[in-house]
Amino acid sequence: MQSLSNRPVRLLLINPRSPESFWSFHWALDRILPGKRALNPPLGLATVAALCPAHWEVEIVDENIESIPLDPVVDIVGICGMAVQFPRQSELLRYYRRRGHYVVAGGSYASLCPQRYTELADSVVTGEAE
Repeated sequence: MQSLSNRPVRLLLINPRSPESFWSFHWALDRILPGKRALNPPLGLATVAALCPAHWEVEIVDENIESIPLDPVVDIVGICGMAVQFPRQSELLRYYRRRGHYVVAGGSYASLCPQRYTELADSVVTGEAE
C-alpha cells in the first residue's frame, strides 16, 4: 500500500498503559527486576510490525515505559488492548481519530467484544494478526 504522495505508509502501533493493579505487577518490578518499568513487552505489536511490508515505516510505542506521540505524522494508528486496558485504549482511539488519523483497534479484547469498538475505530482486527 503506497500513499498518494508515493511514499511508504507510516504506521504507529501503541500498547496503552495498564492501570495500576495487582495484575500489572508494578508493585513487584522494583524487587524482582530493578530498573524495569514493565514486565511484558508488547510481542503482539512486534508481530504485526514484522508482518508489514518491508518498505513501511513502523514505530511501536509501549505507554507503560514511554510517552506516546500526541501529534504523530503517520497514516495509520493501531492500538491494541486487553480488557483491563479498554478505558485507556478507548481514550486513545478517540483522540487519534479526532485528529484525523485512520485508527485500528486490535488485541484480545477487540477479538472478544468487537461490537464495543464500532464507534471508536475505523477498523477492528479480531483473532490472530498473522
